[in-house]
Amino acid sequence: MIAIFLTITIQVLSVTKHYNTRYVITSFLLSVLGLFIINSILSVIFPRFFEKKRYIYIGLILFCFSIVQVNFIVQELKLNILRRNESNRYINRYEKYYKGLLTVNSYGHSSRESGLGLAVEMSGPPKELYNSILKKLYPNYVHYNKFSENFYQAQIDNLKDQVRNTNKFIFQCDDVTMIDSFMKQIIEITNKPNATYKLLFSNSLGESIFEITLEPS
Repeated sequence: MIAIFLTITIQVLSVTKHYNTRYVITSFLLSVLGLFIINSILSVIFPRFFEKKRYIYIGLILFCFSIVQVNFIVQELKLNILRRNESNRYINRYEKYYKGLLTVNSYGHSSRESGLGLAVEMSGPPKELYNSILKKLYPNYVHYNKFSENFYQAQIDNLKDQVRNTNKFIFQCDDVTMIDSFMKQIIEITNKPNATYKLLFSNSLGESIFEITLEPS
Protein backbone atom coordinates (compact mmCIF):
# COMPACT_ATOMS: atom_id res chain seq x y z
CA MET A 1 0.00 0.00 0.00
CA ILE A 2 2.87 2.35 0.83
CA ALA A 3 4.49 1.55 -2.54
CA ILE A 4 1.27 2.39 -4.40
CA PHE A 5 0.87 5.66 -2.47
CA LEU A 6 4.48 6.68 -3.22
CA THR A 7 4.09 5.78 -6.91
CA ILE A 8 0.93 7.89 -7.26
CA THR A 9 2.51 10.81 -5.37
CA ILE A 10 5.71 10.79 -7.44
CA GLN A 11 3.82 10.66 -10.73
CA VAL A 12 1.46 13.50 -9.77
CA LEU A 13 4.41 15.66 -8.63
CA SER A 14 6.30 14.94 -11.85
CA VAL A 15 3.52 16.44 -14.01
CA THR A 16 2.48 19.39 -11.83
CA LYS A 17 4.46 21.86 -13.95
CA HIS A 18 2.38 21.05 -17.05
CA TYR A 19 -0.59 19.30 -15.49
CA ASN A 20 -3.09 17.49 -17.66
CA THR A 21 -5.48 14.72 -16.65
CA ARG A 22 -4.17 12.32 -19.30
CA TYR A 23 -0.71 12.39 -17.71
CA VAL A 24 -1.97 10.80 -14.50
CA ILE A 25 -4.23 8.09 -15.94
CA THR A 26 -1.88 5.37 -14.65
CA SER A 27 -2.10 6.91 -11.18
CA PHE A 28 -5.90 6.77 -11.35
CA LEU A 29 -5.68 3.10 -12.30
CA LEU A 30 -3.37 2.43 -9.35
CA SER A 31 -5.90 4.11 -7.05
CA VAL A 32 -8.37 1.32 -7.92
CA LEU A 33 -5.80 -1.25 -6.84
CA GLY A 34 -5.23 0.80 -3.68
CA LEU A 35 -8.94 0.76 -2.84
CA PHE A 36 -9.04 -3.00 -3.39
CA ILE A 37 -6.12 -3.50 -1.00
CA ILE A 38 -7.72 -1.22 1.63
CA ASN A 39 -10.96 -3.18 1.30
CA SER A 40 -9.06 -6.46 1.77
CA ILE A 41 -7.26 -5.16 4.88
CA LEU A 42 -10.47 -3.82 6.45
CA SER A 43 -12.30 -7.07 5.76
CA VAL A 44 -9.63 -8.90 7.79
CA ILE A 45 -9.68 -6.37 10.65
CA PHE A 46 -13.51 -6.17 10.79
CA PRO A 47 -14.70 -9.56 9.51
CA ARG A 48 -18.12 -9.40 11.22
CA PHE A 49 -18.96 -6.00 9.75
CA PHE A 50 -18.06 -7.08 6.22
CA GLU A 51 -19.84 -10.40 6.62
CA LYS A 52 -23.15 -8.75 7.56
CA LYS A 53 -22.99 -5.42 5.73
CA ARG A 54 -20.84 -6.18 2.73
CA TYR A 55 -23.44 -5.21 0.12
CA ILE A 56 -24.30 -1.94 1.88
CA TYR A 57 -20.61 -1.05 2.00
CA ILE A 58 -20.03 -1.91 -1.67
CA GLY A 59 -23.21 -0.10 -2.70
CA LEU A 60 -22.16 3.03 -0.80
CA ILE A 61 -18.78 3.10 -2.55
CA LEU A 62 -20.40 2.63 -5.96
CA PHE A 63 -22.94 5.35 -5.20
CA CYS A 64 -20.24 7.85 -4.21
CA PHE A 65 -18.22 7.11 -7.35
CA SER A 66 -21.36 7.35 -9.49
CA ILE A 67 -22.18 10.85 -8.17
CA VAL A 68 -18.70 12.08 -9.04
CA GLN A 69 -18.81 10.46 -12.49
CA VAL A 70 -22.31 11.72 -13.34
CA ASN A 71 -21.32 15.25 -12.34
CA PHE A 72 -18.21 14.98 -14.52
CA ILE A 73 -20.24 13.75 -17.51
CA VAL A 74 -22.80 16.57 -17.11
CA GLN A 75 -20.07 19.22 -16.96
CA GLU A 76 -18.27 17.74 -19.99
CA LEU A 77 -21.55 17.63 -21.91
CA LYS A 78 -22.20 21.31 -21.20
CA LEU A 79 -18.65 22.20 -22.21
CA ASN A 80 -18.86 20.20 -25.45
CA ILE A 81 -22.18 21.84 -26.36
CA LEU A 82 -20.58 25.25 -25.79
CA ARG A 83 -17.58 24.25 -27.93
CA ARG A 84 -19.86 23.01 -30.70
CA ASN A 85 -21.92 26.20 -30.75
CA GLU A 86 -18.89 28.48 -30.62
CA SER A 87 -17.09 26.47 -33.30
CA ASN A 88 -20.15 26.74 -35.57
CA ARG A 89 -20.23 30.51 -35.02
CA TYR A 90 -16.55 30.70 -35.93
CA ILE A 91 -16.84 28.55 -39.06
CA ASN A 92 -19.99 30.32 -40.27
CA ARG A 93 -18.39 33.73 -39.80
CA TYR A 94 -15.32 32.76 -41.81
CA GLU A 95 -17.25 31.08 -44.63
CA LYS A 96 -19.71 33.97 -44.91
CA TYR A 97 -17.24 36.87 -45.04
CA TYR A 98 -13.69 35.64 -45.67
CA LYS A 99 -13.78 32.33 -47.55
CA GLY A 100 -11.79 32.53 -50.77
CA LEU A 101 -9.33 35.10 -49.42
CA LEU A 102 -5.67 34.27 -48.85
CA THR A 103 -5.65 32.68 -45.39
CA VAL A 104 -2.88 31.70 -43.01
CA ASN A 105 -4.07 29.27 -40.35
CA SER A 106 -2.54 27.58 -37.35
CA TYR A 107 -3.38 24.29 -35.68
CA GLY A 108 -6.11 24.27 -33.03
CA HIS A 109 -8.97 26.33 -34.41
CA SER A 110 -12.12 24.86 -35.95
CA SER A 111 -11.46 24.08 -39.59
CA ARG A 112 -10.76 21.08 -41.79
CA GLU A 113 -7.86 22.89 -43.45
CA SER A 114 -6.12 23.40 -40.12
CA GLY A 115 -6.25 19.69 -39.24
CA LEU A 116 -5.06 18.61 -42.68
CA GLY A 117 -2.24 21.15 -42.59
CA LEU A 118 -0.93 19.76 -39.30
CA ALA A 119 -1.29 16.17 -40.54
CA VAL A 120 0.84 16.94 -43.59
CA GLU A 121 3.55 18.68 -41.54
CA MET A 122 3.71 15.71 -39.16
CA SER A 123 3.80 13.14 -41.96
CA GLY A 124 6.74 11.08 -43.14
CA PRO A 125 8.84 11.04 -46.34
CA PRO A 126 5.93 11.62 -48.82
CA LYS A 127 5.47 15.10 -47.31
CA GLU A 128 6.20 16.88 -50.60
CA LEU A 129 3.50 14.83 -52.32
CA TYR A 130 1.01 15.60 -49.54
CA ASN A 131 1.90 19.30 -49.68
CA SER A 132 1.23 19.40 -53.43
CA ILE A 133 -2.15 17.70 -52.95
CA LEU A 134 -3.06 20.08 -50.11
CA LYS A 135 -2.07 23.08 -52.23
CA LYS A 136 -4.34 21.91 -55.04
CA LEU A 137 -7.25 21.32 -52.67
CA TYR A 138 -6.82 24.62 -50.81
CA PRO A 139 -4.78 27.00 -52.99
CA ASN A 140 -5.56 30.02 -50.80
CA TYR A 141 -4.30 28.48 -47.55
CA VAL A 142 -0.87 28.72 -45.91
CA HIS A 143 -0.15 26.81 -42.70
CA TYR A 144 1.64 28.28 -39.67
CA ASN A 145 3.33 26.17 -36.98
CA LYS A 146 2.17 27.66 -33.68
CA PHE A 147 4.35 25.32 -31.61
CA SER A 148 7.64 26.61 -33.00
CA GLU A 149 6.13 30.03 -33.82
CA ASN A 150 7.39 29.77 -37.37
CA PHE A 151 6.48 28.60 -40.87
CA TYR A 152 7.79 25.42 -42.39
CA GLN A 153 10.10 26.17 -45.33
CA ALA A 154 7.61 24.93 -47.94
CA GLN A 155 4.98 27.20 -46.42
CA ILE A 156 7.34 30.21 -46.42
CA ASP A 157 7.85 29.84 -50.17
CA ASN A 158 4.11 29.44 -50.64
CA LEU A 159 3.39 32.56 -48.57
CA LYS A 160 5.92 34.66 -50.50
CA ASP A 161 4.30 33.63 -53.78
CA GLN A 162 0.82 34.40 -52.48
CA VAL A 163 1.47 37.88 -50.99
CA ARG A 164 2.95 39.17 -54.26
CA ASN A 165 -0.60 39.60 -55.53
CA THR A 166 -2.29 40.97 -52.41
CA ASN A 167 -1.76 43.53 -49.68
CA LYS A 168 -4.09 41.87 -47.17
CA PHE A 169 -4.77 38.37 -45.95
CA ILE A 170 -6.58 36.53 -43.14
CA PHE A 171 -4.94 34.84 -40.14
CA GLN A 172 -6.86 32.16 -38.21
CA CYS A 173 -5.76 30.93 -34.78
CA ASP A 174 -7.07 29.45 -31.55
CA ASP A 175 -5.45 32.00 -29.22
CA VAL A 176 -5.54 35.79 -29.54
CA THR A 177 -2.11 36.10 -27.86
CA MET A 178 -0.44 34.35 -30.82
CA ILE A 179 -0.72 37.46 -32.97
CA ASP A 180 2.44 39.19 -31.69
CA SER A 181 4.81 36.31 -32.46
CA PHE A 182 3.01 35.75 -35.76
CA MET A 183 3.47 39.38 -36.83
CA LYS A 184 7.20 39.18 -36.11
CA GLN A 185 7.46 36.28 -38.55
CA ILE A 186 5.36 38.04 -41.17
CA ILE A 187 7.45 41.22 -40.99
CA GLU A 188 10.65 39.19 -41.29
CA ILE A 189 9.43 37.03 -44.19
CA THR A 190 7.76 39.75 -46.24
CA ASN A 191 10.16 42.55 -45.32
CA LYS A 192 7.18 44.80 -44.53
CA PRO A 193 8.09 46.54 -41.22
CA ASN A 194 4.86 48.58 -41.20
CA ALA A 195 2.55 45.59 -41.43
CA THR A 196 -0.48 45.84 -39.12
CA TYR A 197 -3.30 43.60 -37.91
CA LYS A 198 -6.96 44.02 -36.98
CA LEU A 199 -9.11 41.59 -34.99
CA LEU A 200 -12.20 40.77 -37.05
CA PHE A 201 -13.79 38.08 -34.90
CA SER A 202 -13.19 36.09 -31.72
CA ASN A 203 -15.33 33.63 -29.76
CA SER A 204 -15.31 32.47 -26.14
CA LEU A 205 -12.95 29.59 -27.01
CA GLY A 206 -10.28 32.06 -28.11
CA GLU A 207 -10.63 31.17 -31.80
CA SER A 208 -9.87 34.35 -33.71
CA ILE A 209 -9.84 35.81 -37.20
CA PHE A 210 -7.39 38.64 -37.95
CA GLU A 211 -6.92 40.80 -41.00
CA ILE A 212 -3.25 41.39 -41.79
CA THR A 213 -2.32 44.45 -43.86
CA LEU A 214 1.23 44.47 -45.22
CA GLU A 215 1.37 48.10 -46.36
CA PRO A 216 -1.15 50.29 -44.55
CA SER A 217 -2.34 53.30 -46.52
